[in-house]
Amino acid sequence: DLQKYEVRNGKHEYSKYGCKTYFDENGNIVKIEDVDGTMYFPGKPYWEWAKIKSRTAAFTKAAFLHVAAVHYCWGNLAASSLRMYLPPEHPLRRAFTPHFYKTHHTCKRAQKTLFDKSGLLSRGLAMKYESGLEQVFIDYMSDFTFTRYPDELEKQKVTNCKFHVGANDGLDLHKILCKYVSDLVDETYSNQKALEEDSDMKRTHEYLVEKFKISKEANYTLENVKTIWGEIIFRVTGFHNSVGAVTAFALDPAMANIRLQPKIYCESNGFNMVASKEGAQGVAFISAITQVPCPTLGQCWKQVLENPECKSYANLRANLNDLENAIIERNKVRDSNVDFKPSCCAISISS
Repeated sequence: DLQKYEVRNGKHEYSKYGCKTYFDENGNIVKIEDVDGTMYFPGKPYWEWAKIKSRTAAFTKAAFLHVAAVHYCWGNLAASSLRMYLPPEHPLRRAFTPHFYKTHHTCKRAQKTLFDKSGLLSRGLAMKYESGLEQVFIDYMSDFTFTRYPDELEKQKVTNCKFHVGANDGLDLHKILCKYVSDLVDETYSNQKALEEDSDMKRTHEYLVEKFKISKEANYTLENVKTIWGEIIFRVTGFHNSVGAVTAFALDPAMANIRLQPKIYCESNGFNMVASKEGAQGVAFISAITQVPCPTLGQCWKQVLENPECKSYANLRANLNDLENAIIERNKVRDSNVDFKPSCCAISISS
């Protein structure tokens, strides 16, 4: 969907962002389709150019989702609901707050440093501003709606994909965090009547229903509160960690080229895989300002809970430790991946 956004006209001609990449059942790329419908195949002319275009499209799409959907919607709106409606001593506000540490600060800082007209994204990307970068964020945030991660994978038809780490490690972490939230809600409210008597939580719920455009889980029930907050906590921890990892692209200037030129400027049998100086520096600068040290899910934060010895947290710790060990074993027989590994997932959506 990136192809509709315009690239700038200037000293150089730039290739539009976006393409379709096709994989076989083992995760190998078998063909790449450009925005104009042209197909590229392994070993054929412009294959190397098509591969870097594919990686650039993946990087750009993930970066936009990371900032617009994860930070500004999942993180910013959820944190706002806690701080506007729940008193500081509320057990759920106390339990959820660590997952939103510095959320609003990060969003405010990104406004100027990343997607302002003079920010790093505008300077680094080949997109125009008003009809390109600015429109991306308008579209991504206005189109945002509450979606459960399993439903998202099902819609993408990757639920049973063996090489999709999100359908393996990701779903496992999702189940663990949703179970934790469910147990925590049960410990806070003995029954539906107790929930209904909490007018502060009801206002929090109504705010999220409105801002997240929730329909299915709109009623103020224990199950819906569990579903919404279980999804939120997963999105601002494991999912946030897995989307838009700029550092991975910044380590190698041949990984992506955010100022990629059309293939006509490249030799079909000898394309230079290294990104332009402006493109490589742009990715590196973005990476540098977005790295903020943060505790991980692998560490303990029970001291912030109303009851540090509660069963919900004890079960969470045990389940996260089991997942940590399971991912270590999986990484012995696959390309190593730590996107959803608890010791590598920041506890907060702070960067």
